[in-house]
Order: sequence, then C-alpha cells, then structure tokens
Amino acid sequence: MLNTILTKMKSFAKDETGASAIEYAVIAAIVVVALVVAFGASGISVSSIFTGMFTDVTTATGG
Repeated sequence: MLNTILTKMKSFAKDETGASAIEYAVIAAIVVVALVVAFGASGISVSSIFTGMFTDVTTATGG
C-alpha cells in the first residue's frame, strides 16, 4: 500500500503536462502588464483605440 502511494507520488511529481499551460499564462500576463504600462505612459486610451476600430469596421461593412 505505501509502495503504491509512493509510486503515484513520484509519477505525479515527474508529470509536466500542466507546466506549459502555466508558463503560457505567465507570459500572457507579462505581455498584458507591459501593454497597460506602455499605453498608460504614452497617454493613449485603450477605449479610444477600440472605439476607432469599431468605427472603422462599421464604416467598412456599411453599417
């Protein structure tokens, strides 16, 4: 019984399938923080960017 538990714990410790998902999440969070800092420092409003994009798409589709 103890041997089975130890074996399962060792295999769990060696399993790295979730590690890449966590790494991608950390990278995405860093990119988001960098973009927020960059937009904040330049004085560009994220809202104005999306409003401009929405206007362009609406104009292009004839809506």
